[in-house]
Amino acid sequence: MPEFLTKGGEMLTNFVTGFVDKLPDFLAALPQLITEFTNFIAENLPVIVEQGMNIIIAIVKGLIENLPEITVAVGKIMAALCDAINALMGSIIESGIAIIKSILKGVLSMANEAHNNIKGFIQNNIIKPVKDKINDMKNIGRNLIEGL
Repeated sequence: MPEFLTKGGEMLTNFVTGFVDKLPDFLAALPQLITEFTNFIAENLPVIVEQGMNIIIAIVKGLIENLPEITVAVGKIMAALCDAINALMGSIIESGIAIIKSILKGVLSMANEAHNNIKGFIQNNIIKPVKDKINDMKNIGRNLIEGL
């Protein structure tokens, strides 16, 4: 195998080197090639168009001649497609239900987390500071009464 890779590498290197070496000659000949190709197409255009039309006519004729078989085949394809969808409907519905359950579970989890965060925020930033201030005021009042 390593000998094969070595020979393949040599062949590729020789190809690329040869291509690069002959690229200027190819580019110099390109205008002449394009001109000859264009002239060939122009000279043979009636034949090309005629053969193209013959091919299109043959395809249409073949379709028309085989229309009954094509119709039957399309009907069989549609029936097979409907059967496949029908056969898979149960698993499709189960998958859909599983997806909906997962989404709802995620939403409920997020709602629960949001509830806990809001509850913690209210507890720590509103209720506790108010209670602390009330306790501070009670202590001030107690100290004031004791001082009298």
